[in-house]
Amino acid sequence: MALHPLIAVLLFSVIGSLFSETSAATCRKTSTCKKTLYRTKTYYYTCGSWWSRRTCRGTRQESYQVSEPCYKYEVCEHCQWSDWTSTYGSCSVKCGGGFQTVTQKRSVKKAAYNGGNACTGGSSQKFTQSCNTNPCPVDCKWSEWGTATYNDCPVTCGGGIQMGYQLRSIAIQEKYGGERCTGGERKDVSRSCNPHPCPIDCKWSEWGTATYNDCPVTCGGGIQMGYQLRSVEIQAMYGGEPCIGGERKDVSRSCNPHPCPIDGAWSEYSDFTTWTECSGECDQSRQRDRSCTNPRPQYGGADCDGEAVDVQVRDCYEGQCLVESCKSRKKSYDLHATLPRNCKQYVSCSHTNTVMDCGKGTHWNQEKLTCDHEDVAGCKDDDEPDDESETCVDGEFFTENNDLTVFFRCEHGRNRIQCIVHRVSSSIPKSTHVTGLKMANHVMLWIHKFRLYSL
Repeated sequence: MALHPLIAVLLFSVIGSLFSETSAATCRKTSTCKKTLYRTKTYYYTCGSWWSRRTCRGTRQESYQVSEPCYKYEVCEHCQWSDWTSTYGSCSVKCGGGFQTVTQKRSVKKAAYNGGNACTGGSSQKFTQSCNTNPCPVDCKWSEWGTATYNDCPVTCGGGIQMGYQLRSIAIQEKYGGERCTGGERKDVSRSCNPHPCPIDCKWSEWGTATYNDCPVTCGGGIQMGYQLRSVEIQAMYGGEPCIGGERKDVSRSCNPHPCPIDGAWSEYSDFTTWTECSGECDQSRQRDRSCTNPRPQYGGADCDGEAVDVQVRDCYEGQCLVESCKSRKKSYDLHATLPRNCKQYVSCSHTNTVMDCGKGTHWNQEKLTCDHEDVAGCKDDDEPDDESETCVDGEFFTENNDLTVFFRCEHGRNRIQCIVHRVSSSIPKSTHVTGLKMANHVMLWIHKFRLYSL
């Protein structure tokens, strides 16, 4: 099978190119050749019977000639360059992709022969190429610090330190062995605040030592008046509060608190004790007590003046007293005998010590120690005394208007016997303790003695 001329030419061209650098090649020489070509041509004609004419299409093949290059092949040699010798300039960057200049040179290693291809291009050339295309290390990079956030100022004046903080974030992460970010996302910051002067309030000095007047009392506790002084130590400034109050204040303190001497005073008397039994000396006594407790003497006070015990003594004529009286006259006496009850009665030792009555119209006369006419006897009965509303204790004696010559003796709570004493006042014992009723009692007791000794 014969090759088409065009195909043959192409085949030899490829093979020649493969061996052009190393061995002889087949060279193509160009000339003009005639070539017959065929083509189909369409034409139109009238066809059909005379009653049905139409246009019909037909084709026919016709030939024609053309002139075209034609080639013949002969052994030849192409021009052959030597290899390029390269010289590299420095890279514009160390990493990340830069550019460098490359200078190359070559020479004709073998010249063209028998129509071989001549060497094309130059013997030297310059061009740029990329270099150091490895990524550069990318260091970590922080963002700028944000706006600081501050706490409240700790003071309202006078200058303080206001604490706060700022934040940031990583803007670029480290890559390709780059440096890591150091530090943190937050940092503490501070600033001065409220530097204006603080108001300074007026300030007093401390109160000075008090000066006191004399104590108004010497004991028992008093109030000693005095005063203290002070002065302005710091004046008000920058709108501070002024000092309030004065430079002087009155003060007081207790003084002489020790108790005052308290003199003793008597309490009320207690009730009298009952009368003692009538003694052989024809007297009997009773007493009452009081104490120096109203108040007691304290803190050096004086004791009570007088006696704590008040003793009353009265004469009596009963019991052992009558026995002794009758014995003094060598007469016996009945221990159960009673005293005379009125001016008409007397004690008779010779009549078994009984109370005897004087005859009608007579009263006992103590001076004569006998019953006598009532007008002479000096003793007059009064069965209905003037003061009937007044109660009394049986046996007690009462004077009439402090007249010691007229007295009453209480009988049955109200009935009283009035007696008139003549010439016996000089016989009444004088004592500073016998006054008033006591004196009347002594008067009556002395009358009884006169009666007793008259028998």
